[in-house]
Amino acid sequence: MSVAPEPEPFVVEKDAVPVVVVAQEVDFANAAAFAAAIELAGETAGSDGAVVVDFLQCSFMDSSGLQVLLRAQRAGLHLGVTCAPESPVARLLDLAAGGLVETYESRSAAQAALSETRAA
Repeated sequence: MSVAPEPEPFVVEKDAVPVVVVAQEVDFANAAAFAAAIELAGETAGSDGAVVVDFLQCSFMDSSGLQVLLRAQRAGLHLGVTCAPESPVARLLDLAAGGLVETYESRSAAQAALSETRAA
């Protein structure tokens, strides 16, 4: 019996606005890999540093992941985070980051908002 391979935990998709797809939980054990994926996406971003971080497949993020997001913003990236409204990721962002990270319900909404900012 063959076992299906685990999906890559963090995949960077190059699009008009680069996207980091988070396909598993984010915690202390993989926060460095998460940070590396965001950094890679930032290198492919335009001069405005717009990057979408897609948490729609992610069921959990702890403070290590939140710290990665906040550090990326302080480094000059403009992040648009996608997550389900009542997900654990959304609750963490609401409670701990209270408006510091822009959240959207879909990747297309985040990309549109960041592209609009880019055009302004």
